[in-house]
Amino acid sequence: TLVDAVGFLGDRLMARVRVAPQPLPPVDSATLTDSREVRAADFETTVFDSFRFLKRSAVACVTFAPQVSTTGKSVEASFLVERDKWGSFHDAVGEERQRLPELEIEESGPLPPYDFVRLQFGA
Repeated sequence: TLVDAVGFLGDRLMARVRVAPQPLPPVDSATLTDSREVRAADFETTVFDSFRFLKRSAVACVTFAPQVSTTGKSVEASFLVERDKWGSFHDAVGEERQRLPELEIEESGPLPPYDFVRLQFGA
């Protein structure tokens, strides 16, 4: 019911985490092509392993489909975090930044938990 859903989200916050590869330094084209192919193959696996680590500090996680733009590929996820454990989650994101320097990890929040609400009206 709606009351149960509001109760579940009541004292929780949302963090949005976006992960993208750091730009590669300029090198000769043969090395660059090989590096990009290896990075592309490992990118999604590494990101989802990172999200699994971050979920340990959260109540729930919603992962979005990878996005491709002119600046490259990125993956986003939203994490539902207990208000009193926000600091622990933020620290976990910092640990991931240190562990994965080849990735650009952006954290935004705390935000209202909009990504965890799905309402359908009508019959």
